[in-house]
Amino acid sequence: MEKDNIYRELIENSGIINYPTDSNMLIDYIFNRVDFLIERIKGNISINNWNSKKGELLHRLSRCIGVNNLPEKTKLKTLTVGTIERDDYYLEKVIFESFKNISVPSHLYIPKKYDKPCPAILHIPGHWMENSTMQPDLQKCCIGLVKLGFVVLNIDPLEQGERRFGWKNHGHLEALLLGITQIGLMIYENMKAIDFLQSREEIDEDKIGMTGTSGGGFNTIYTSPFEKRIKALAPICYATTYPGLFKGIKWYNWNGGTDLCNQIPNIVNTLTFSNLLALDAPRPVLLVNAMEDLNFPLDTAIKVYEEAKPFFDIDNSDISQVLVNGGHGEGKDAREAIYGFFTNHLMNKGDGLPITEPDIKIEKSPYEIDYIDATAEKNSAQTFHPKKNLETYVFHSDKLKEIKKPLKEILLGKLKDKYTAFPIPETLEEWKKEQKKYKSILNNTLVETVNHNSLNPRIESGIVIPDYFLERVVFDSENGISIPGLLFLPDNWITPNNIWICLDDHGKNKFIKSPFFWELIKKKQAIFTIDLRGQGESLAIEFEVATMCYMIDRDLFSQRVFDVLRAVEYISLRASTGIQLNKQNIICYGRGISALTSLFAGAIDNRIAGVFSENQLYSFIDLLNGDSRFSSSIYLYDILSKFDIPEVASLIFPKPLVILNPVDRKNKMIARKKILDSFHHAKVTYERFGNKSKLILQHSIENLYSELIMKFL
Repeated sequence: MEKDNIYRELIENSGIINYPTDSNMLIDYIFNRVDFLIERIKGNISINNWNSKKGELLHRLSRCIGVNNLPEKTKLKTLTVGTIERDDYYLEKVIFESFKNISVPSHLYIPKKYDKPCPAILHIPGHWMENSTMQPDLQKCCIGLVKLGFVVLNIDPLEQGERRFGWKNHGHLEALLLGITQIGLMIYENMKAIDFLQSREEIDEDKIGMTGTSGGGFNTIYTSPFEKRIKALAPICYATTYPGLFKGIKWYNWNGGTDLCNQIPNIVNTLTFSNLLALDAPRPVLLVNAMEDLNFPLDTAIKVYEEAKPFFDIDNSDISQVLVNGGHGEGKDAREAIYGFFTNHLMNKGDGLPITEPDIKIEKSPYEIDYIDATAEKNSAQTFHPKKNLETYVFHSDKLKEIKKPLKEILLGKLKDKYTAFPIPETLEEWKKEQKKYKSILNNTLVETVNHNSLNPRIESGIVIPDYFLERVVFDSENGISIPGLLFLPDNWITPNNIWICLDDHGKNKFIKSPFFWELIKKKQAIFTIDLRGQGESLAIEFEVATMCYMIDRDLFSQRVFDVLRAVEYISLRASTGIQLNKQNIICYGRGISALTSLFAGAIDNRIAGVFSENQLYSFIDLLNGDSRFSSSIYLYDILSKFDIPEVASLIFPKPLVILNPVDRKNKMIARKKILDSFHHAKVTYERFGNKSKLILQHSIENLYSELIMKFL
């Protein structure tokens, strides 16, 4: 340990690891990629070819959202649990079943004095997580509409209002593994809500509109292309360009790392926001935007309207925009704008201009919270404890709130349709053929489309430490992404040295403080430890950059796998130490999520001679079981339609593979028997074809690095 301390002191005092963090690098790369993709789409989709393109775009949009992966709609089940009578309307407290065994609490506003059947409005709350349907401004909107003669259905979205267990439960990352998005789940519930509206005798089923603010506006915009029963729509405080959306939410971490509604996989590579709106034509659309909305800047809101309008003009369809005073929210001006819009288009009354809102008396809200202008002043403290026994509560049993268990059952049921494990090979020739096929699928899924531009390698500094030359190396993984690394070259120039590419979730500086690093040093191994993008010197907010990357053409995990392959390329092309390094023995080590990065890179690239994985997640399927301690970056979209982690491990064959202490979704080590059961396919493959000793599946609480490295070598 004394020598270990000497190494650390020399490295730390030399300045070779003391470089500032550039958190903008990955964000800037993402933003530049967004701009590039949008311009490419604009070059391919125009007014002239719109009619021939829109069918294809709708199909591609459905794949982004996962509409085709949603369960078939079940028979409508509803329950009215009470009615509140007011002067000129009734408020029915209704429960309807969306997915099997998942109940949605709703408020149905029914006018007293208007001829029926009435036109109806589906109103979806945005991220007013606690109050949801009972947020004061949202209540005012529903009451204002019912006073005009509309029937209004206001529902609690997933994990909001009476369905809420906390902010963290709102975003369902696990559904992504099966090709289902958060908005896909919400669209399904919106469709069931419209089923419910059409089942009511008070409603004219051919005159249904939809509105909502913020997340509710988002919900409206993405539901309407798939739900033609919506005859008019008015999204509030959401319409923007995709570049505007990215820039407006920068450094906000998507509501503190919980919001997964907006981040639709591959959406920016599919269509522009104006194309998305144009899919609603010929139905009338009103865009309501606030002039002081920080997250949806006014200039981007105006731009998306100007870009969308020519598509509506093709067949004289109606799209309009109203700009209202104030910030983000469902304020009075916004409400009055949609009153006039829906009255004109669903009742054939008026000229579509705003209708003045009457005095409105609302019900008590469960929580005293100001979502937009929260204050720290003592006299304005927010109350996070709900009021008891409110007349408007729909649920009277906590069991009705439960969504985790039935949603898990739905996803596990979908898993049976989507996932099939690789067949166990009978002969080596049969396995080679299958292995080649699956490697091609893996490669195409992750890295096939990426350009291999110049690495532009540079050695920026270097020092001599006992038994080693240490260099700071930087190379360009792709345009805008530079990867820094530390290359430890043994001073032995007599025989070639093995070279280990080493990854740690917290970057290269954390790795060189690990016991594994010291064991490699003692065994005189060459080491190249790097910061993958978004780690170490380019450390960024993981949830923000990972979920932003969902929206472009490559997810963050795939980008990081590509970084590893570029590190392999750097080692392979390095000339000055070509003899010193054994380029036929490039070994990849990773710990944590980086272990999966190493595993996937090793399965793709034949230049990687072996993989050593520590504390990797053992199965994507386990993530379907609930809360996890793993980053959003490993929730690969629709990955389980192709393979699970144990199958990827099989693709390493016949190269050496160590899987040390794999963990479950909560980052807990799994038992020895579970390791053997989970990696059964790899175990059989290595045993059947005479490479048994090259696969090590190890469970131990002891430090076995020295022993395992020797076995590996």
